[in-house]
Amino acid sequence: MKYEQIHLEKYPNLVRNVSKLKAKKERQKHILSTTNILSTTDNTGYNEMLPDGYRLRPLLLSDAEFVDSRWPYRSKKSLVMIKKQIGADNLNATRTGYSTCLGIEHEHKGKLIACIMRHRNGSLGILHVDEEHRRQRLGEVLLASATKALEQTKDPVFDFIVDGNAASEALFTKLGWSKTYSGKKGTGKRRAKRLWKYRGDS
Repeated sequence: MKYEQIHLEKYPNLVRNVSKLKAKKERQKHILSTTNILSTTDNTGYNEMLPDGYRLRPLLLSDAEFVDSRWPYRSKKSLVMIKKQIGADNLNATRTGYSTCLGIEHEHKGKLIACIMRHRNGSLGILHVDEEHRRQRLGEVLLASATKALEQTKDPVFDFIVDGNAASEALFTKLGWSKTYSGKKGTGKRRAKRLWKYRGDS
């Protein structure tokens, strides 16, 4: 779509390009309208675990700035990366019916307050819940839903957790994940991370 738009701007008199671009846009609208990407229905069944006033949903491109602002490792390039990942996940959900980039919205305030994402390398990450909404199992719902979505699509289920992050380690352990004693990594000034894999319901 981006290539077509650039080409159209360069050669605005090419009617074929205008027609082709319009047809592609209509096809994308049709795909989105016939899937549950923007649906309030949770196809992994975890919405029922949420307290009243909260809703689990797929992340949208408009959520990218929220996700980026909550990520401790954000950089000048991270917002672009996050947008690409959300876009790719939404497109993939049209095929599989499952989203792995997820958010929880506070229905009364009408805004996103928690998120989890699948990185480009396939790992889950950027699990975050705003401070005033913690201790209500929101992180548990996000992780459980994203994990189940990966299981349903037969994709590898893994994550990297910074060594010493006790809260994340406790949550992942509770939901059936375990730390591996290989796969430790660290880059630049970041603290070392340990590979975690899902072993099934505990």
